[in-house]
Amino acid sequence: MFFNSFNFIVFLAGLVLSFYLFPKTIRPYLLLLGSLFAYSLFGWKNFVLLLGVSIFNYLTGISIEKAKSKKMLLTVSILGNLLLLFFFKYFNFFSGSTNDVFKFLQIDISLPLLDIILPIGISYYVFQAIGYNLDIASEKAAAEKNYIHLVSYFFFFPKIMQGPVDRPRNLLPQLKQGSEFNYENFVDGLRRILWGFFLKLVIADRLFVLVDNVWKNIDAFGGLSVAISVSLFTLQLYFDFLGYTEIALGSAQLFGIKLMENFDKPLSSKNITEFWRRWHISLSTWLNEYLYNPMAIGWRDLGKYSMHLAVFITFFIAGIWHGAGITFMIFGSLHGIALVYEIFTKKSRKKWAKKLPKGLYDFLSLKLTFIYVSFTLIFLKSNTLERAFVVIKSIGQGWKNDITGIFNGNISKVLFLNGGSSNIAILVVLLLLFFMIETYFKEKSYKVLNQKNTFVRWTIYFGILAIIAFFGQFHSDAEFIYVNF
Repeated sequence: MFFNSFNFIVFLAGLVLSFYLFPKTIRPYLLLLGSLFAYSLFGWKNFVLLLGVSIFNYLTGISIEKAKSKKMLLTVSILGNLLLLFFFKYFNFFSGSTNDVFKFLQIDISLPLLDIILPIGISYYVFQAIGYNLDIASEKAAAEKNYIHLVSYFFFFPKIMQGPVDRPRNLLPQLKQGSEFNYENFVDGLRRILWGFFLKLVIADRLFVLVDNVWKNIDAFGGLSVAISVSLFTLQLYFDFLGYTEIALGSAQLFGIKLMENFDKPLSSKNITEFWRRWHISLSTWLNEYLYNPMAIGWRDLGKYSMHLAVFITFFIAGIWHGAGITFMIFGSLHGIALVYEIFTKKSRKKWAKKLPKGLYDFLSLKLTFIYVSFTLIFLKSNTLERAFVVIKSIGQGWKNDITGIFNGNISKVLFLNGGSSNIAILVVLLLLFFMIETYFKEKSYKVLNQKNTFVRWTIYFGILAIIAFFGQFHSDAEFIYVNF
């Protein structure tokens, strides 16, 4: 049951109503039952696996807390979680790569390739499980003694599919207490959900049609069309992931629970370092806390190079976290290289910033960052290295002025209207309005719905609902992208 479905709306409405009809002491358990039901819809195998993960980490957490020497038990817990992730996500890639090496060396050995389906949300809940045990070992948090509460943490339905990668020390205490109804918080959650559906169903899924049209048949398009589609994919990914996050955070708010924020206007970033402070914040801060900092401190004898090496390895692992394959390794490596480069050139870039007019320097920094991020996302989107190189090669060939081929008769699918340039203009206007809100609105973009004037506020509400009803596409072929990572 994905967020971009009518079933989810019915489920959420029913669970919220039931939640507040029951006494406060019952509400945590009712929320758990709702989360268990939601995840069970993805299949019993997914359900049993996550239940097993919760049992394993419940036992390791308590054992780590009681142990005088925590290192051995912590290692066992981390390896146990990583082995599970390796088996489901990386085993076939490892076997296939090893077989290729054996074949090259003419060694008559062949490792098996298994028919494995990637469990929903495994990358997220494994990282959260590792963080849980690390927090206990470092005494940042106590082990949860009530197994039911820990299950509730792992299964909490708004974050199960694609995060945010919340910390147990933040979320567990909230899940353990039944929240009182808070009108302002509840309405704010509804606004987030409404805004999330708008971003996903109206903008991201419309961009999907344009991007997919080119990527399905790259050879048929000139370099300009391919370059535009690469840029549009960056926007599609942003609106898709931001839309999901707003729905997730808004849904949690309906139950009085605050999840970790995941975005802070990342496309306004002027360098890659800033980009990762604003993009997928829950993941980047997790990597910083549990991976980068321990490595940088542990390797401090290497001097300043410890930081550079730790940065690169952290983002190489971030690439692998997204998926099994050489393209994901390249994606992570490119970001790692860019971050190391920015550390080396920090002083020289400051000098250039003083020489150039501030507006020009900021503009160039903004555009170069967007171009670089879009380039790296080619590897994230491509299934194979060969496919990625085909896309990159196509950008450099045949820069035709005619870009109408991008639409290829599918313009009606973009906005569910008759063909015509005016329909593209509507999509462009929606994008411009959003980025104007992101640029000039000081708060989170969804708070533009929170107008003081009652008439204006409700006009915006009904306007957004009408746009979603008319332009939105429930049960779209464009699933949430990050579910696959």
